[in-house]
Amino acid sequence: MRGQLGVEAFSVRTFAALAFAIGLSLVVWFAVPGNVAAKLSLNIFVLTVIAWIATPFDRTAVALTAALALVVLGADNARNFYSSLGNPLIWLLVGAFIIARALSEIRLAERLASAAMRGARTVSGLFYALTFVIAGTAFVIPSTTGRAALLLPVFLMLSASIGNPQVTRALSIHMPVMILLSAAGSLIGAGAHLVAVDMMREIGREPGAPREPMSYAEWTLLGLPFALVSGLISTFVILRLFLRQEQRSLTIADLSPPAAPPLRPRDRTVLALVALTVALWLTQPLHGVEITIVTMAAAIAVTAVSASSTRLKDALKSVDWHLLLFIAGASLIGEALIDNNAAGGLIAYLEKIDRDFAAYPALTAGFVALVAMLGHLVITSRTARATVLIPLLALPFAQLGYNGQALIFLVAIATGYCLTLTISAKSLLIFSGASEQVFSHGDLMRLSAVLLPVHVILAVLFATLVWPLLGLPLTAMPQAAAP
Repeated sequence: MRGQLGVEAFSVRTFAALAFAIGLSLVVWFAVPGNVAAKLSLNIFVLTVIAWIATPFDRTAVALTAALALVVLGADNARNFYSSLGNPLIWLLVGAFIIARALSEIRLAERLASAAMRGARTVSGLFYALTFVIAGTAFVIPSTTGRAALLLPVFLMLSASIGNPQVTRALSIHMPVMILLSAAGSLIGAGAHLVAVDMMREIGREPGAPREPMSYAEWTLLGLPFALVSGLISTFVILRLFLRQEQRSLTIADLSPPAAPPLRPRDRTVLALVALTVALWLTQPLHGVEITIVTMAAAIAVTAVSASSTRLKDALKSVDWHLLLFIAGASLIGEALIDNNAAGGLIAYLEKIDRDFAAYPALTAGFVALVAMLGHLVITSRTARATVLIPLLALPFAQLGYNGQALIFLVAIATGYCLTLTISAKSLLIFSGASEQVFSHGDLMRLSAVLLPVHVILAVLFATLVWPLLGLPLTAMPQAAAP
């Protein structure tokens, strides 16, 4: 009986989503100006969003179906479809996953956590130390889900060593929140970043500017300060929301966390290769070798010297191919919207409303950041949120005098805020089932009630003050001085 009701509910929900999609598609086709390719791109985009939000269909299957539809209907070409699957950024992640496998084998996360615990004297000090440790993992471990799986044993180890239920509860919410927020500091920190960089390359930084993707070093320069500041502020808030003063001051210096096995020569070789890889990523403008080539070379090298003698074909099994295909399909959808100027039709309707609103950069940045941060309540996948919100937010405002690349970067960073519900991020789901003493849904909502406005304000400050000083102005440079 329950199965029959479930099937009926599925059918009703799918039928309602289909009916809404058809109606909205007709409105878009007849009401939004533009050529056939632009209308097709916009319609496929709308249908994809509805499928992601309102149906239980696999998100990767939806993205690839949409990408194929663009080619079949003539809104894009087969060459772009193939190139999206062979995008250098995709291969960057392939290599990064292989490197992450080697690092997990030498138990890097446990070693770093043990070092942090030995160096901290109080619970408060441990939380701040973990903030930096977790931020560091974003540079070598791709995707927040991968880092959550890698760091879960660290949480269990620390929880058992401290032995305080209140501290365990606070730690269980602190670690996944830091995983999510610290992703902003690294290009490989989230799949959404790769989609954003790909769209930046399409839109160009300014009219007439060369279409070059943002480098790993440039992303780090812009994103890492935001990641660290947001992480430290969030740590401060978590400590005070979930722990009393005596709990924050609890001495842990006398505790003896389980020691990781000593580093063997091969372990040191793996660490040296990874350190060299990160250094080459950050200095790519100096040596000129593409970071994807560096990453694949490093992946082959670390598997050759891995302490467990893991072969490359075995390491390839750790690659999240589902995520990579999703990124490829989502990137093609976003590129088609830009190449076909699909946003140009929308701007005709938004122009009159937005021009006065867009005259204030801080207000515009706040609006874009707030919508992007609230997007996790509707679309649980961060990559899907970036694919949806970049065309809807960044492209229209870019046509109103704003720097398109700055807006895309702002959206990509803001979509990393997904802390309100357990289902908002896989990292939260992974930690929510770790033990009986972890955070509750109410804890997340309490935390988000404080952190959401803080992060909106922080995004506005960075977009209007900090990032322009680092070379990414929010407003496009004027073409000529006013008379």
